[in-house]
Amino acid sequence: MPNEASAEPQQLTNIRAAAHAAKSGNTDDIKRYTQLVAGSFWSPGPITDLVVMRVSNAEASFRQGSRKGITEADLLTHLNALGDKMGLPDYGKTSKLELSLFRVQVCLLLPEVCEQTLTNFDHPIAPDGNLLTEIAHPMSPTEALYITGSLIVQKRCNPQFHLTEAECSERYQQIKLTAGSARQNFTGTYEIGEVKQTERQKKIIDSINSYLKNGGSINHDLGSLLEALAI
Repeated sequence: MPNEASAEPQQLTNIRAAAHAAKSGNTDDIKRYTQLVAGSFWSPGPITDLVVMRVSNAEASFRQGSRKGITEADLLTHLNALGDKMGLPDYGKTSKLELSLFRVQVCLLLPEVCEQTLTNFDHPIAPDGNLLTEIAHPMSPTEALYITGSLIVQKRCNPQFHLTEAECSERYQQIKLTAGSARQNFTGTYEIGEVKQTERQKKIIDSINSYLKNGGSINHDLGSLLEALAI
């Protein structure tokens, strides 16, 4: 049995199990899976219930082949439009490379979430030693929801995601030169200095708080994001 230090959070275990059950195509199983994903990032309530309903319906249609998936390009566009609306600095938004690398990392950590696209997903370390930087196939609606929620958490809390596009590119180049598990799991660090890290995180939090103080609504924006993605 694994010890407590190596055991994964129960939340991820539950998502894995629900994702596996959702492979049946049963609408209740798909809804349960989507509920667990949404519940990982948003509190229970009418808005979250609405999100679950819309995303689970879209997920079922995607699995039935009656709707297209969500491209990284579309998600990038609408996430950054939200960032602009909230007045986030450039390092508080995301970039094509950062989003693509993050999606690869999620697929490594939680492949069950990416199951609908993983059939065409090769190992991130190619035979020539290069790292995969993009999964060409579109996301399922629930995968897109998980990517969105996870990336928002990282943007709020993780200094390694408080990088400009140029810094993210430089970080990627550093990871390519890193040996071992850090390279394979995209966990290389990019040093921007402790003071700058603190300043950047404060600026991101201040921008969000100012947005909310002036009448902004994260729940409303989540609904608008789903509409923009045709969910």
